[in-house]
Amino acid sequence: MLAGRMIERVARKRCEQEGWDPDATVLGEGEAAGRTWLGWQAYASQARELIAVMREPTDEMCDAGEMTSTGECDHMFAGKVFTAMIDEALEEDGR
Repeated sequence: MLAGRMIERVARKRCEQEGWDPDATVLGEGEAAGRTWLGWQAYASQARELIAVMREPTDEMCDAGEMTSTGECDHMFAGKVFTAMIDEALEEDGR
């Protein structure tokens, strides 16, 4: 596992919260019959949705990250940086 992969990290946590082993092999059912994957992979789309909800930071989040290296406030910059970080997390599984 690449520890930096946010979708995988969130999916693993959701899998554990549901009481499953994220590294266990899962057998597909229904349309996915005969297919196998790791337990955490069953939660990847849910993880993506959860991360996407966070894409637009709240005003409070921007306030917390608005100080620049010069000590000046830059509310808009903090929001753009946060959004770019979330976009990167959402695109990482497409590589």
